[in-house]
Amino acid sequence: MNKLMATVLTQNSIISARVQRVEDDCFVVVNDNISLKAKKAFSCLVEPLLQDRVMLCMDGEDVYITDILERKKNFGVDIVAKNGINIIAKDGDITLNTQHSINSFAQKANVVISEVSFLAKVVTMKSKAINIVASAYQGFIDSVILRHKSLDKFVDGHEEHQSISSRRVIKGSDIHQVQESITLVKGQMKIDAQQINMA
Repeated sequence: MNKLMATVLTQNSIISARVQRVEDDCFVVVNDNISLKAKKAFSCLVEPLLQDRVMLCMDGEDVYITDILERKKNFGVDIVAKNGINIIAKDGDITLNTQHSINSFAQKANVVISEVSFLAKVVTMKSKAINIVASAYQGFIDSVILRHKSLDKFVDGHEEHQSISSRRVIKGSDIHQVQESITLVKGQMKIDAQQINMA
């Protein structure tokens, strides 16, 4: 901002202007036919676009865009922060990209999503209670380790297990209550026990 503009506009003031063009790393904004070069403030997460009406903060000779007040057309909103976070909201879709971690802390959260695709190399989940209600669930996992103090499983319909090999180690008692049981063995079947009671 040159000396002439400094005499017209009050320093340490907040005014509104419209983005006219983009030059390198700054924006040319116009207020009452006065052109100013402004930089995007660190706290302004929304990337200014052409014809946006913006809020300017003047600090000495420096001019900063602090907020986007109005956007004429229904452009997609591109929110860019300097710490590597990129948020794009367009036509009802939100895309979040980050090069680092995402941390979220809340007392309560309600999320309603019709369809979710979740890709992760490592997942660590700590929760006192988890309630999952789904009409269909499909999981393809290379390895799963579950450690429970107590586990209750209720299946109203059909339950099926298919595996190449299976091993169960139970330190205490193992009780099965069934109305009908069929065991099909193609190879060898071996039962080692101190006592077998069949009634």
